[in-house]
Amino acid sequence: GCFKMEYLKKDEFPRPRNAAVLFVHTNQLMVWGGMTQVIFGEGDGRFLVSIDLPDTEGPVLEVLDLITYEWRRQTTFGDIPEMGKSSYHTVIDNTLYMFGGDSTEYCNSLYKLDLITFTWSKLNTLHSPPSMCEGSMVHYGRTLIIFGGKGKPPMTNLHNTTSNDSTPNGATITTRFGATFNPNFSFGYTFDDGWSNAMYEYDIISGDWQEIGCDGVRPPPNSRFSFNK
Repeated sequence: GCFKMEYLKKDEFPRPRNAAVLFVHTNQLMVWGGMTQVIFGEGDGRFLVSIDLPDTEGPVLEVLDLITYEWRRQTTFGDIPEMGKSSYHTVIDNTLYMFGGDSTEYCNSLYKLDLITFTWSKLNTLHSPPSMCEGSMVHYGRTLIIFGGKGKPPMTNLHNTTSNDSTPNGATITTRFGATFNPNFSFGYTFDDGWSNAMYEYDIISGDWQEIGCDGVRPPPNSRFSFNK
């Protein structure tokens, strides 16, 4: 067939990693990307290097059959995403949607993966959220909904923030929808990233993102949490 599959031996498993995209589809557990660590050098000269996946193995999904508990590697094709660490993701029918993530830098691209042909497509979107990672995504009807995460501050020309992009001493940015962005402020320095409690929705049909306004008290800006519908 046209799809390359490599079954792993019983004592062989995917490399240790964290921050991977993990999901289930048709009795299969699938793993994409993440970050692993490799030791270089010898003796006292050894040092540890963090490596984003996929790398030398190529654009593969690690797939576990949940009936036989056998691992295999599935090659993917098309517009291969550069990111795959700490990305927002959800599955609708036979399609994986994956937004943002952290590779060499934060990103705000949106990709979909056809889980029948294993072909990636990069989606052209309007009004994309800021570049972020470590948040969560669910789907509801024909929309993808994301919440929170870590990344760049909201853009004033898109979200009409009540302050400018300069955030001295960790000052909080508040958007017109009531969401807040807490800059990464530590050891007396303000970095150019931080945490958000904003919500955005993506219309699968129109290809348009928009920020969601909410009533009540929002959860605080956060990342690395569970998010379910």
